[in-house]
Amino acid sequence: MKQFAKRILLFGLLVVPVVMMSMAGVAQAAGPMWMPGFPLRAGAAVIIMWTPVPGATEYRLFKKMGSEDFKEVYKGPVNTYNDADAPVTKTIEYKVVGVAGGKDTDFSPVAALRGVEPLKPPAFTGVIPAADAITLRWSNPVGSVFFNLYRSDKKDGPYDLLGSFQQEIYTDRKIDKMKTYFYRVTAVDKNNTESEKSALQEAKTVEVVKVSDMKILVKKPVPKGTFAGEDLYEFEAPAWMTLLDNGELAVLDRNSIQFVDKDGKFLHRITLDPKWSHPSAIVPDKDGNFLLVFYAEAMVRKVGADGKVVQEITYPEDPQKRSVNNPNFVAQDKEGNYWISDGKRFQLIQLDPSGKKELAVLGRMTGTFNAQTIAPEDMPGVGILYCNPYDGNLYAILAMNAQIKVFDPKTKKLIKVLGGVGGQLDQFQGIGGLYFKKDGGMFVFDSQMQVLKEFDKDFKYLASYADIEQKGMFKLSTNLASSFVYNEKAGRFYILSAMGNKVYIYDMPK
Repeated sequence: MKQFAKRILLFGLLVVPVVMMSMAGVAQAAGPMWMPGFPLRAGAAVIIMWTPVPGATEYRLFKKMGSEDFKEVYKGPVNTYNDADAPVTKTIEYKVVGVAGGKDTDFSPVAALRGVEPLKPPAFTGVIPAADAITLRWSNPVGSVFFNLYRSDKKDGPYDLLGSFQQEIYTDRKIDKMKTYFYRVTAVDKNNTESEKSALQEAKTVEVVKVSDMKILVKKPVPKGTFAGEDLYEFEAPAWMTLLDNGELAVLDRNSIQFVDKDGKFLHRITLDPKWSHPSAIVPDKDGNFLLVFYAEAMVRKVGADGKVVQEITYPEDPQKRSVNNPNFVAQDKEGNYWISDGKRFQLIQLDPSGKKELAVLGRMTGTFNAQTIAPEDMPGVGILYCNPYDGNLYAILAMNAQIKVFDPKTKKLIKVLGGVGGQLDQFQGIGGLYFKKDGGMFVFDSQMQVLKEFDKDFKYLASYADIEQKGMFKLSTNLASSFVYNEKAGRFYILSAMGNKVYIYDMPK
């Protein structure tokens, strides 16, 4: 019996290798592998390449979109395929198998290309009409690489492509005087996929009334050159700038805050999170932090000196859903409350110092009034917002009609309306910034006429500051100027050109 068991054991030991060899003989050959970097999206197509399999005479490629099953999309001898039907908004999976010796190899690993959220269309954030030009600004949705701007002379179109731009601002000079134009803008992502068109923006050139030179007092500032930020890391679409108490100038561009001294020499920078959209404004707070406005994200972020978020400030949506939230600017009053100017809702929203509790809303909602029913307290196209450090009042700038509306933050009442579109000495074509003097006077920078005007405490015109004369008109030697700050201690002011990616320096005349 023991002898019989021994024979069975030996037989088993001999048989096992034979069986294993037989199984190895029928095992599938190793399957293809994906070439590094593939599959690769190219707009609405996908380029697919895989490694050749020794002895393979044919390959079969399978594709799956969303929840559907895998389907064969290619059968052939080459190890590459271009899939022309690959919407970027859908998740797409691929796997491939080779055929060698008449038998299928193993399948490749499944390669998945995740669908991306469709780009949101930009929203116009402001329009500044002049006599011979219309300047438009729009938001920068997350994922945008460039923008397509369309124009028509009819509200219902057709709309023709005016141009493609990397920046969120454009001045249209190919226009007829006193004619109305309609604009729409789209965003395009890295896959060359275009968003839907924005809501239309209507604009009309304005008539300029030339004033008598006898009434103009022109003072000539001294140009001191320009600066463009850190060497090799110059400004990229700078949106705004602000002067700090220590005399440094903080310039906000697409991805950072750059700090320079009074002569424009680079000092240091704060790098911002690249996932954020393009900020549109910067305001320092009393604690050394910076309030950054993100129009596209409906948010104000307070960041510290290290660029880290200290506080995120949002505010309630329109309860009747008539308009989305799109902050243009932010200011703080003497009590530390936040005031946000919303260029989409045409309102000022007051929040408490925590940034969470809404205290007041000034102005009527867009769509609740028109040109015939507009009231003094209404704020169509409200943009830049200041809190005067001396009288504590709020100064809201309306881009559409170049007005300055002054409100008492305590009583919430309108105090006075200044400026307006026109060619008189106390009127403007577009307002790019204010500076409040200790004596109650004020500087107003006309960004369209490129001239700085000075007024007394009663808003009586005092003087214009310009260093060149063209065809009887005085202007500063700037180009595509957009905003201004004044360093009173140094007797120097700065003009930012968002499209020119630089800042001009001027010394006040002696």
